[in-house]
Amino acid sequence: MKNTPKLISYTIIDFPSETHMELGTRFFEDKASEFFNKAKKKGLLRWRMNRVWNKQGSFTISQVYEYKDENAFKNCQIVVDEFYETYKKDFSLINAKIVSSRAITILDYVSEDY
Repeated sequence: MKNTPKLISYTIIDFPSETHMELGTRFFEDKASEFFNKAKKKGLLRWRMNRVWNKQGSFTISQVYEYKDENAFKNCQIVVDEFYETYKKDFSLINAKIVSSRAITILDYVSEDY
């Protein structure tokens, strides 16, 4: 990989129902380019949104953010805060529980097929 991320953050978003999760997913699909284009200018290397599939009966999405370095992380937090502030009303309609964590890459094995 050209730029191996040093800092990673991830967010778990739990929805009360499949309908709320679909609404949340559509929201992110509609706004993804806007968000990512701003954040990549600040050093975000990659952003993924995933459906958690190993918990029967749950409606959970995870988001993984990979940053170039600590400055990129700090600068991207401003973009994230502005994004959530801009769409605060939309997030209140989604009715989700959002929990974020941060990590530092210690080991990173990548298949030659990647």
